Formats: sequence, C-alpha cells, structure tokens
Amino acid sequence: MKFSLVPAVFAIIISLAGSNKAINLHDESDAKSGEKIERSTPVTSQPSITLCVMSGQLTVHGWDKNEVRVRSTDAAQIEFRRVDKSKDPSTPPARVDVMVFDKMRSKGDCQALADVEMEVPLGATVQVQTRDGDIYIMGVAGAYAGSQNGDIVIERAGKFVEAGSVGGSISLKDST
Repeated sequence: MKFSLVPAVFAIIISLAGSNKAINLHDESDAKSGEKIERSTPVTSQPSITLCVMSGQLTVHGWDKNEVRVRSTDAAQIEFRRVDKSKDPSTPPARVDVMVFDKMRSKGDCQALADVEMEVPLGATVQVQTRDGDIYIMGVAGAYAGSQNGDIVIERAGKFVEAGSVGGSISLKDST
C-alpha cells in the first residue's frame, strides 16, 4: 500500500475539472430547496471517477454495480462529464467527472457548497476533494483524497491511497 501526503493531489483534481461542457447523462429537474437530487450513469467495472466541491462532506462507497450513483440535498444539479474518448459512444465510460452545481453558482468547477454521497464500482479509482469538509471513502480499489480543512477517512482500499489534509487528520483502515 502506497500512502503519502501530497498537496499536489489538489492540483490534479482541480485540473481534472477542466473546461469541457458537462453532459447530463440522465436528465431530471433541478432540486427544490431541501429536496434530495440523485443521478446515476453506467460505467465500466474499473472506472476513474472525480468529484470536488468547495465545501461539504464527501462520502464514497464501493458497491457491486457497474454504475455511479450520486446524491445530495444541497446541490441544485448533478451532471456527469465523460472524460474518455471512446470510439463507440454507446460503451460505458471509463473516466467520469462528477459536476456538482449548488443553488448559488451556475458553474460546476469545484465551487459548490454541498454534501455529496456517491456509490461507485468496487474496482473504481476515485479522486475527491473538498476545501472545507470531511472525506469518507470505503470499499474502492484506489483513492486520491484532499481536504484543506477537514478529516479524511479511507477504509478497505484495495490497491493504493494518496491523501493530503492541511488542517485535519488522515485515517487509513483495513487496506492492503
């Protein structure tokens, strides 16, 4: 298990946010105040998934479906942006950026203020970041996590972990 505190994780995740237009793969109406919004999309069994917000608790769980499901009561909208350039657009994506839009900002560039829950395939590699909040990641293949002011807890990561927190603790449990 590789474990290191790397502030560069922040730059990697921010750069992955990119400037490509987000595509809402499963369109639903925007969330009203206090209403839970949920989106899902099929992916490969070992995808790379990114998620970042300015402030909020991020919780990621691995599950036995080849699907990413994202939920939040704080977000106004959740969209998925396919990053891989497949020759066949009908195949599930191997790389997806999760774009979270809050009720105050219309841009999905890591500026949302929202708590987010996400389920990903057990073989997924996740890259998650929040500037102000805690991160919980459980049951994934690989995890990159960064928080400037919050705790990071990673459990049952099967291949690797890279985590950095400026003002919080980092806990690694039951990982190989």
